[in-house]
Amino acid sequence: MKKLTMTLALIAAIGAFAQSTSSSKSTSRTTTSGSTISSESSITRSSDSYQFEARFDEDKHSEVRRILQERLSPSYLTDVGSAYEWEREVGGRTYFNCRLTENKLRLSLNLELSSDDFYDLIDELGDDLRDIIQKHETQTWTPMIPSSPSPPANPNSTDPQLLDQELREAERELARAQRNVERLRKKKGN
Repeated sequence: MKKLTMTLALIAAIGAFAQSTSSSKSTSRTTTSGSTISSESSITRSSDSYQFEARFDEDKHSEVRRILQERLSPSYLTDVGSAYEWEREVGGRTYFNCRLTENKLRLSLNLELSSDDFYDLIDELGDDLRDIIQKHETQTWTPMIPSSPSPPANPNSTDPQLLDQELREAERELARAQRNVERLRKKKGN
């Protein structure tokens, strides 16, 4: 009986942990002219942290750097040799760190110390960076203006690229809303 109780408690603990952490990983590999171009990114969200990690080809570095420089305040930027690093602190404790090298990017955010608005900004930035890093061809990136709604979808559209893009945007909005509900439930419980 004791073993059964311990087993059930362990299963419940694992289930609770699994619900509080979500993770997604994307990998793409493209072969062009005999060379393999590979990119991978992962986003891990838990109740107290957000992590974004990516590896990509050096040809995407300038576009990734430009987006980071547009979205993150230059006052928190430090040039460390060939790397760029953004860091924010509160009360002497680091709650945000972003480090970009030639082919790697790492973002980490402590949700217990950051504001909900800053989390939303970093979450959207991570989604946009993932889309850019996973592109097979170099395209010009145009920043999204958060306050302007997306144009209504054409219900008669059969363009697979357009439908895929609209589906990704809808899935991101849904995931962001679900995370917001969880944050509010957590605040209400405290």
